[in-house]
Amino acid sequence: MEREGKATAHKLRITAVILVVAFATLLVFSQWWGRKFRADHTVGILVQNDLRITGVTPGLPAERGGLLAGDRIVAVNGQVVSNNPEYDRIAAGYQAGRPAQLQVRRGDQTLTLTIRPGIDFPWGEFIESLVNVLAYLGIGILAFLLPPPDTRKLLLFIFTAAIAFEFALPPFSLIGSPMVELATGVLFYLFTGIQFATELHLASSIPDVHPWVARRPWLIRLFYVVGIGLGVYAALSILDFMLGWESFLGTLPFGGDIIDLYLFPVWALSLLILLGTQAIRFPTPLGRHQALLVLLGTSPWLLYALYTSTMGLLGLPQPEWLETYWPLIVFPFPVAIFIAMYRYQLFDIQVVVRKGLMYSALTGALVLIFYGSLGAGSFLLTRLLPGGTSSIWLFAGTALVLGLVFQPLREVFQHMVDARFFPEQRAFRQQLLDLASQLPAHGKVPRMGRHLVAQLQEIFELRSAAVLSLDPATGILSPLAAVVHADEPVPAGDPLIISRQDPGIELLNKIQRPLHVERLTAKETRLAGLLEHYGTAIVVPLFGAKALSGLLLVGRKRSGQQFRAEQVEMLGFLARHVGMVFENARLYESATYDSLTGMLRREAVFERLAQEIRRATRYGRPLAVGMADMDFFKLVNDNYGHPTGDITLKRVAQVLTGALRGTDFVGRYGGEEFLLILPETDIRSATEVAERIRGVIEGMACQSPDGRPFGVTISIGLATLPLESGDQPGILERLVQQADEALMAAKARGRNRVETYPVTSAD
Repeated sequence: MEREGKATAHKLRITAVILVVAFATLLVFSQWWGRKFRADHTVGILVQNDLRITGVTPGLPAERGGLLAGDRIVAVNGQVVSNNPEYDRIAAGYQAGRPAQLQVRRGDQTLTLTIRPGIDFPWGEFIESLVNVLAYLGIGILAFLLPPPDTRKLLLFIFTAAIAFEFALPPFSLIGSPMVELATGVLFYLFTGIQFATELHLASSIPDVHPWVARRPWLIRLFYVVGIGLGVYAALSILDFMLGWESFLGTLPFGGDIIDLYLFPVWALSLLILLGTQAIRFPTPLGRHQALLVLLGTSPWLLYALYTSTMGLLGLPQPEWLETYWPLIVFPFPVAIFIAMYRYQLFDIQVVVRKGLMYSALTGALVLIFYGSLGAGSFLLTRLLPGGTSSIWLFAGTALVLGLVFQPLREVFQHMVDARFFPEQRAFRQQLLDLASQLPAHGKVPRMGRHLVAQLQEIFELRSAAVLSLDPATGILSPLAAVVHADEPVPAGDPLIISRQDPGIELLNKIQRPLHVERLTAKETRLAGLLEHYGTAIVVPLFGAKALSGLLLVGRKRSGQQFRAEQVEMLGFLARHVGMVFENARLYESATYDSLTGMLRREAVFERLAQEIRRATRYGRPLAVGMADMDFFKLVNDNYGHPTGDITLKRVAQVLTGALRGTDFVGRYGGEEFLLILPETDIRSATEVAERIRGVIEGMACQSPDGRPFGVTISIGLATLPLESGDQPGILERLVQQADEALMAAKARGRNRVETYPVTSAD
């Protein structure tokens, strides 16, 4: 039943669209006929009711036939005429290009002049009207048919259809066609009344029902009573005038004047109040931004309505350009509503406002105030100081003072705008800034990365997030940290060799801002599989001082919503801070840690070993040292290339680090050799640790760039600190040498094994 109900509702919407399109088509055809009829009968004169010519349009048939302003028409084609209706009745028989005889009185003379009525069809005006009709109908129909059904969509459809019908109406003035003029005038005011009611009803529903309307539902009925009532009254006024009814309506003000002079300003102010209060007071930022977007869209019409009404009340003529730009004045409103309702997630009003309309208007206003104050200040100073003459020094001084206060004043106003309209975004931005500033407190870069992705997952409610480091020299892209939703585990992933000429890397280096994953994966890039692995929605590049140094992979939201433009912009803002924090941390760590493996450098691991030897000898505790070396590592470099060798070395280093206890240490001794420090460990326990490391590395699967699998093994030699050694000179070097001798024995006895010192002779 529910499905049948939806199908019926959809059919009704389709039927309504067909009827509207059919009526608009009929009006457009009538407009074409009206424009052609008027073009064929145009002579180019303005006449009073007594047929005295008050104006002759240059270049048209009347001027070419010799008619002048001041002439009075007395006969047309031999038929005497005395007023406009009689002239129009005969002029309706004009044929384009065929001569017509006009007898005119010019002073004391009676002249017979020949004119040839007709001008070219105004294709430009007709096409402009047609484009406006299609644009408005397109917006309304698209909104009306898009699911799900909504009252606001129906209102937008009715509103845009009424405007489209207005643009499709035939010309008001048609010679000899009073019924067409009558129908045009009646329909125009009826459509205007419908627009008033539906626009206010629509404005009171954006982003949701206005609190005033919710408490006073009769306001909606009032909108329709006033709008349609005044439209009907204006239509009756035209009928009364043109048909000569001589009813009581003739004693009342003309309905069109009431609409133009009084309804328009009430209409404009009502829209301003309804949308403005929602833009300021609506409880959610998305709702406030939707209301603000629609308010900005309707602002050209608001200014137009207030201006034309004021000019009319003052009895001043309207500028001709207003009629020319009328479509541009009213079109932003339905477009703004459409965006607010359907595409708002792809069009964040804060970005537009902040970088465009509102701040540009604010800056422009301040510039006007600046120059006004500059002129006024200079004028006052010259009047106050002796001599009363202007001075370039006074002018420069005034400019300097105003220039000093201009930027602080602009910042104060921007702060007020942000605080009033975008408080959540300001708080959100501050939250991300605090996150970036807290990262250094977590020490090493991997711990910073884990804190970063965990906080981002919480702030944005993400399904997953990951941060990867990129070594510009080797092109190795390594996962630092990843967090995922509990229901969707994502493994950390392996390092990836990626060229600086990779299309994805080149695009990130060029754009240097967050990108939606679809834009990046559209290119042939090695990043595609990695991005899919982490369920990435946004790729945020991290830059150090000079080059791309990492990637922040932001997953999709748990709610399924898209990222708004403002959120993407804030991710870029965060990335600039994070990139510099990571860069500074790496510079600090570079003196202590090996850049490729992340382990302690040789000097640093020797310093740590010296500390552990002193502690072990002081308290009489066991200490084991291991020397580990990868077997036949040169063949990996020779067969698969040094980048693959670097990745393999990095993975082995990760296994070594992960297999040790929190109190153990490992450093890169040199090349593919590693030094293990195992405090509180005797030779038996050290052998167990070493065997576990050896077994994990033996089972580690590696892969060449062309997909060929290969394996690696490691040999380990162990030595322990003699308890009776004390703090003897050279004990550190001797302990390392003993571990190295055990390593050499492991190599000699077939590799991929663990040997201990002292080395026993082979059987």
